[in-house]
Amino acid sequence: MFGTPSSPLPQSSIRAEPSLRNVRQQRRLVLGLVGFLLTITGLVWWMRSGRSDNVPSNTPTATLSKLPSKLKPSTPNPNPDPYQSSSSPSTRLRLASPLRKGKLPKTPEHSHFSCLGNDNSIEGFRERICVFSNVCYRYNEDKWIYHSKKLVNPDNPNQFKDPTTLFDSKYGERTSFIEGDHGFVALHQTTDWWVNRENTWGPEIEFSSLPIHTSPANTLTLSPLHSVFAFWADDDNLGHLLWEEMATLFYSMHRMSVTTDSLVAMHYPEPLPERKLALKFRNAFFPAISSHPPVNLREYLHTKISESHISASQNPTVCFENLLVGGNMRRFLHPYAWHNHGHEPLFKSLRSKILLHHSINPDETPTTHHILITNKTETNFKGDNSVHGSRKRAIANLDTLVAFLKERYGHSAKITTIEWQKHSIKEQLDIIHSATLFITPPGGVSMLLPFLPNGATAIVIDYLENEPNNLWGTPHGESISMEAPFWNHWPHVRKLYYQIRSAEDLVSDSEKPLEEVSWREGVSYVLDMARVGALVDQAFDDMEN
Repeated sequence: MFGTPSSPLPQSSIRAEPSLRNVRQQRRLVLGLVGFLLTITGLVWWMRSGRSDNVPSNTPTATLSKLPSKLKPSTPNPNPDPYQSSSSPSTRLRLASPLRKGKLPKTPEHSHFSCLGNDNSIEGFRERICVFSNVCYRYNEDKWIYHSKKLVNPDNPNQFKDPTTLFDSKYGERTSFIEGDHGFVALHQTTDWWVNRENTWGPEIEFSSLPIHTSPANTLTLSPLHSVFAFWADDDNLGHLLWEEMATLFYSMHRMSVTTDSLVAMHYPEPLPERKLALKFRNAFFPAISSHPPVNLREYLHTKISESHISASQNPTVCFENLLVGGNMRRFLHPYAWHNHGHEPLFKSLRSKILLHHSINPDETPTTHHILITNKTETNFKGDNSVHGSRKRAIANLDTLVAFLKERYGHSAKITTIEWQKHSIKEQLDIIHSATLFITPPGGVSMLLPFLPNGATAIVIDYLENEPNNLWGTPHGESISMEAPFWNHWPHVRKLYYQIRSAEDLVSDSEKPLEEVSWREGVSYVLDMARVGALVDQAFDDMEN
């Protein structure tokens, strides 16, 4: 019988009931808390392992190291390079042919090549870039060898076919890297005027296995990425040497997805130029392209052969796992403007690497105005009969220009004239990167323009074309922006052009009258202050927006 509310219960029961209730409540609370913590822990683990893209970039490394290796999110690159590629010719696909008898060799037995550019014309060597894998150089013979094998006709084992190099739209299938008087790729730009085996490159095809398999005792294999290249700019023009000659190696590595900071660039067939200005430019800019300075191919290989203890009497052969060749294209001439299309990220990347190499922040911008003017008054140019050691493309009324700018803008802008040749490259880069407005004649002295800060303006002086049929492909009688095909691909700098409309804007730089000299090469410019002022005003107005 159930007791009623008034029914007396033992005293012990009255004391035990609330105690049991408290224990049960505490137990439920503890279990709930443990479950909640386990849920949160599982959720965090799931986010870190299955959702690694959501892990913040500042996650402590010590915390990440506690996760199992398969669950660790990848560490983000603080300075990502959009053109850095993990792919290389050494990791390309290799599969045995269905016609092959036996297994695929573990290591390649023959050479291989891949290219970009024109694969449909034997004349495409001017723009072609290639990576040759396992191509060899016979040192004593000064001969490049592409080791191939004849392709067997499966229907007739006694018939062989030479391997294809390309398919020419006119001449059909080609089976050689040598076509008449030129090779497969151009080494430098003189191929626009003459073509021979000195300014082009192509290996001879030999039907044999790689010498490392047939004569290993006298074979040396070099594994880092190497390249064959050549300088041609004998006038030591900074534009050609930097943005075409040296930069070609940087562009080609990225375009072929074989980027490395330790490229070994081998100058061939001539030795590296040792001219004073060439060395100045090379020492200042090349380290941004590769940590390994460029070398003379013959001297470099002689050293490598000696270090490997191979005797010259053994007819040593040097093979390259990967050899980069070609890609040296014109950047400044108007008919070749298309060479720069789509290369803007490459230009920007190289600019950043050069500035960083010289301890300059590429993204830093000035806080006050600085007008920088090129002074070529004392710059002599030798070796040009139309110039006779003249000023060559100078601002003829420079003093008038400086006085005008100081009167008009000197109250709030620093105004500097500079003779570039009197400064180190580091000093030049510091100065150009501090300018908000750069006024310059065309040509080599304008080639530091890319190092202006983001948002700056350059006023570049044109020239008036007075040669009807010229090498530059420019129209007669028009004001020509000499390097515009290149400047048009540097969006971080606003370009304004001071146009030359008549002979009244020019003075001859030599004893010859104006009518007898090239207006591209042998003149200086008389600037109109009203026109200059209009351009400067526009430049400063643009910077406010």
